[in-house]
Amino acid sequence: MRIDNPNLNGAAGLQPGRTNETPAVDALTSTSGTQGSGPAGGDRADISSLAGSISQTLATQTVGRAQRIQELAQQYSAGTYKPDARSISSALVQDAIGGKDGA
Repeated sequence: MRIDNPNLNGAAGLQPGRTNETPAVDALTSTSGTQGSGPAGGDRADISSLAGSISQTLATQTVGRAQRIQELAQQYSAGTYKPDARSISSALVQDAIGGKDGA
C-alpha cells in the first residue's frame, strides 16, 4: 500500500528520488541563549542511587519468588501441596473488588 500525501511530514512524507534530510546534531543540542548548571547547559537529574536501590530490591524479590515457586512445584509433584482455601478465596474477592491484599 502506498500513500502519497504532500501534507505529511517526517518519514511518512518521504518522496521517491529525494535524499532524507536530517537536522544537524548541533542544531538539536544547541544551548545558545540558555543558561544552566549542567555540562551542556540543559536540565539534569541524578537518579543512579535510587535506580540502584530499586534494582537491588527487584533482584531480591525475584530470587525469593523463584525459590517459593520451586518449593510449591516440589510440593505439588510430591502430592503434599495443601492450599488454604479461605486465604485463596479472600485474595480472589479482594482482587476482584480492587482492594488491598487480603493476606
